[in-house]
Amino acid sequence: MLTSKLHAHLAFAPQNAPVHTYEQALNQLLADVDGIPSTGDPAVRKARRELVKKVEHELAWLEEEVQRAWDRKQAEEQEEEEPEEPLQDVEEPNPEGEEEIPGEDGPATEEELAETKAALDAFLAKDPT
Repeated sequence: MLTSKLHAHLAFAPQNAPVHTYEQALNQLLADVDGIPSTGDPAVRKARRELVKKVEHELAWLEEEVQRAWDRKQAEEQEEEEPEEPLQDVEEPNPEGEEEIPGEDGPATEEELAETKAALDAFLAKDPT
């Protein structure tokens, strides 16, 4: 029985079936080529060698693609597992002469919200659009 080098990273799941099927077909092709008798004919032997070389090249490519996909998946999972460092509030002292910004030292009061709403309504009333 032929063994697969892909099994270490490629689960037998419906989404991976085409890859497994392709690999199996390539391996079966190698087995079939091995069964063709050359009866000493150099042309047959040469054709077999060339076909085996092409199929082995395709199997190597397939294995590399699966490895690249595996590496990408592992990197994505590692990024998801790394906790982000929480942001810390930095308080800067208010330099002399600067106005206090409403709501900067906590949630806006009802009075501040009413003033902001009134200013916004006045601006929107003047806006022709």
